[in-house]
Amino acid sequence: EFTHGLLHATLQTVPLWLDEGLAEYFEVNAAVPGAAHVSHLRELNLAESEGWNPNLYRLEMLTDFRDLTSRDYAESWAWVHYMLNSSDESSAILVKYVEELQNTRTPRRIMPSLETEVPNYVSDLNSHIRKLQPSMGVAISP
Repeated sequence: EFTHGLLHATLQTVPLWLDEGLAEYFEVNAAVPGAAHVSHLRELNLAESEGWNPNLYRLEMLTDFRDLTSRDYAESWAWVHYMLNSSDESSAILVKYVEELQNTRTPRRIMPSLETEVPNYVSDLNSHIRKLQPSMGVAISP
């Protein structure tokens, strides 16, 4: 809850996916930056076995927290974790985006920046999730 309060006190607006993704990111273990969220990894593993694919466009359209499912929370966490921990490019995109949110009530979408700077961002996210799973004792679906 501290993360939500901090975001809303310092930014003009906070897109729902980012609000929840950052809160979930910092919920895990503040002493271990980038720690994996085991329950979200399990949720994403199950989702993938059911044919799920990450969809940042859809997440960016959500505006009511009552519409979020456990899978949406997991995916929001995964996008934030991926952007902050996978490459300098993706991290810079997220940091710049958050900086922009300090000055606008009508945020742009982050997805176009990812498409331009990290063209393989969806497959990169999937790879990032798969790399985290074995280290946390999460079985990877075949």
